Amino acid sequence: MIDTTYKERVQWIDNCKGVAICLVILGHTLLTNNSWLIIYSFHMPLFFFLSGLVCNEKKYTWETFLKSRFNTLVIPYVFFYLVTWLYWLLVERRFRPVDLNWWQPLVGMVYGAQWNGLMEHNVILWFLPCLFVTEVLFFLISRIEKRGGQFIVVILLACCGFCFKTNFPWGFNIAFVALQFFWVGNMVYRVLEEHGKTSRQYKLLFCFVSLILIALYIALSIVLNNKVNMGANRFGNIFIFELLSFLGILALITFFYFLVDRKIGILSWLGRNTLAIYAFHQPILRIVRFVGVKYLRFFPVESNIFYALMADIVVVICLIPVVWFYNKYIYNFLNKIYLKYNRKSDGCLN
Repeated sequence: MIDTTYKERVQWIDNCKGVAICLVILGHTLLTNNSWLIIYSFHMPLFFFLSGLVCNEKKYTWETFLKSRFNTLVIPYVFFYLVTWLYWLLVERRFRPVDLNWWQPLVGMVYGAQWNGLMEHNVILWFLPCLFVTEVLFFLISRIEKRGGQFIVVILLACCGFCFKTNFPWGFNIAFVALQFFWVGNMVYRVLEEHGKTSRQYKLLFCFVSLILIALYIALSIVLNNKVNMGANRFGNIFIFELLSFLGILALITFFYFLVDRKIGILSWLGRNTLAIYAFHQPILRIVRFVGVKYLRFFPVESNIFYALMADIVVVICLIPVVWFYNKYIYNFLNKIYLKYNRKSDGCLN
């Protein structure tokens, strides 16, 4: 049985989350490389899938589920948004001019989606309100008794989400698309819960299959050249987006479930601290890029994977004290203002 509580963590899931957050950081560093295509074709669907994988909605009532998700997603969203907005207002505007008045990002916080550049100071925070909407939609759909009925509703909502070209508040239309990955992740949770021990008997076979799937995914993502930016509501060719998203997720999940089900130092640490890393990595990355461009003659982080990896290693090192400070002081501070709820809950970004 999968146990995703705070005290007893499943190592292969933490490893997958560690890889996912590494892909997020690298994807925000590389902008003109084939590696960008490989990453963006599936990395955000992967996060929604992992969120569904660790969501056990059956233990909640409607009230406790809303409290849980408000506590773990909405309040951190507001906190991280305000902290990075103050940093942008007081520091970053001096070396990264953005055509915004000081108050406009606050409008972006309320809107909760990439719209008219109002979240430009830390645009990746769109994911938190969108995930909140996705999980609420999932909880409502999970009340449908038959899985077939759930599947039909999920597909219909995904089709509706693809039709809307403007980002709705809190990424409602993106959540319609993301719901399919969350729902499938939850279905996989059920399968592993029931048949996990049996499937591990075929470990070597599935390891070989996972390597073939990874190679196939990389080749197809480069050849098909489907440019995706889920936060900006850009999916390219919808059928290619669906194919590559699920293929990439299947390849990575199969690889880690069967081959790497043990604690791996840095990956495990990254997987345990995805929330703070996700929220703070982009401002730190911009500092690293600014310093590199200013003091090095050659620093092509946006197009050269070697320089991008070097920059990202520096970013992760800089994040270590930030994560430590967040876990030691901010986490406890936020607990005091959370709605009354046991925080040892499931979730992807924790």
